[in-house]
Order: sequence, then structure tokens, then C-alpha cells
Amino acid sequence: MVEKGNEIEDGSVSGSGLLEIEKMIDTHKRKLGVWMRRAVSRGRDLSLVTDQLWKKFYEREFGVSKADVVVQRMREKKDWYKWVILYEAKLKEMAAAENKAIDRVKQLYKKENERRQSRQLKVCEAVKPITRKRGCDEICNIKKGNLMKKARKEFENCREVKDLAAINRIAFFIKFPFCSVQAKFLCK
Repeated sequence: MVEKGNEIEDGSVSGSGLLEIEKMIDTHKRKLGVWMRRAVSRGRDLSLVTDQLWKKFYEREFGVSKADVVVQRMREKKDWYKWVILYEAKLKEMAAAENKAIDRVKQLYKKENERRQSRQLKVCEAVKPITRKRGCDEICNIKKGNLMKKARKEFENCREVKDLAAINRIAFFIKFPFCSVQAKFLCK
């Protein structure tokens, strides 16, 4: 085994190289992920050194109780995994749960918007009128009802309407004294 600075040529992590790697990791804990990828690409297995660090990262990120549950499950199954793999799996699980929650919130907002849209007034297109002309016919149709005929006759025959008509006739003659229509009005 030959050491050159911080690199170990044979790819193993044993002996004095282990202490140097631990010191490097302690000073650069923030860049651990990048450093791990670079080290793995050179053919080194650093799990002996970094496994405890990844366990600490797992405990910080997800809580000590979750880490204890993972350890308990590994003991029950008698199957041990590297903490890097467990950490990445937990991150993927959390991301999936987060995406599911986001999708659910989006669905709820979409339903709420649809409900609000359905409650708004909707503009309908104007209906084209029927080909026959409206106007006098509608008024005549209203007048043709039997009940309306009877009510109109009663109204015309009541004493107040007759008195009002007489007052209007007299006022007309006062305004226009030389009208040829006077004789017709007086006859009524």
C-alpha cells in the first residue's frame, strides 16, 4: 500500500489511510455526497468510514426514533444495509409522499375552482325572435282574455272614470274653444 498525499493507491481503506480519510470527512461533512461519488468512481469502498456519518445524517434528518426503528427491523430480519442506501431510500420515500400530498392539494383546489365556476352566472346566447312581428299582437292577446275584458268593462263603467272623462272634456274645450270637434264631445 502506497500513500500519496490524501490518496491511497490500492483502493482499500485500512491502516493509517483510515485516519486521514476520517479527518478529511470531518472537515468536509457538507460536501460528503460529492466526495463520496468521486471516491466511489475511483474504485474505493468508504462504507467503513462513512457508515456512521450516514447514520448520524439519517438521525438528524428523520429523527432518532426513525433510525431506531430501522435498526430494530434490520435486527429482526438479520439483514444489514448500508446507511447510505437507507438514507437515499428514505429521501425517495419522503419525496414520493410529498408529491402525493401536492397532487392531492392540487385536486382539492381544482375541485374548489370548478365549484366556484359552477356557481357563477353563465351568459347564454340571445334567442332569435320568431319570424312574426311582435308588438301590437302581444298587447291584443293580453286584452283578449275573458277576465281582462270583464275587468276593463267594469273599469270603464265605474263612476270615477266617467267623472274623470267629463273633466278632461271640459278642460279640452277651455283650451281649444273654437274646435270643430266640440259638437261630437258634447253629444257623448
